[in-house]
Parts: sequence; C-alpha cells; structure tokens
Amino acid sequence: MIPALRQQFNANFTPEKYQTFLKLMEDRCGAPVNFQLSETPCFFSKPLLDQMSQYGEELIRQLGGLEYRKASFEAIPPDFNVPREAPHPMFIQVDF
Repeated sequence: MIPALRQQFNANFTPEKYQTFLKLMEDRCGAPVNFQLSETPCFFSKPLLDQMSQYGEELIRQLGGLEYRKASFEAIPPDFNVPREAPHPMFIQVDF
C-alpha cells in the first residue's frame, strides 16, 4: 500500500462520492448491485503489480496445460462433467 495515496483518498472521501460510485456501478451493470461494494481502493506500487501479474501468468500456464487438465478431469466425478466442454476456459481470474 502506498501511504500518501491512501491518506489523500481518505482526506477526499465523502458519503456523496460513495453514492455517486454506487450509482455509476448500477448504471454500468444495468441493475442494482445487491452486495456490499468496497468503498476503498488499494494503492499498490508498480513493481508489486508487475510481480503479481507475473505470478498470475505463471499460474495460468501451470493450470492451462494438458497434463493438469487431464488430472483435473479425472478428479471430477462423472456426474459433474460438462458435455461438449470447450478445451480452454472462456476466462480465467487470478485473485491475490
């Protein structure tokens, strides 16, 4: 976390700005967002973001290989297999 950016954000935060944020999200989603939204961003340094991106790419490469896919397919009970499943996922998300 970058302390100066955190302090600046906190100093400029208002409930009105948060309500504007919620309205923007509702407009972009086309429906009310029915769960708590984080009202505070995280301020990370560029080197840390680059490192996280690198780790994410490494995870995707490990989990996207044929060997892992075969092992995971064999670990899932047949009742949960998806018919005509695509050979690659449509999207992948890596959370830190």
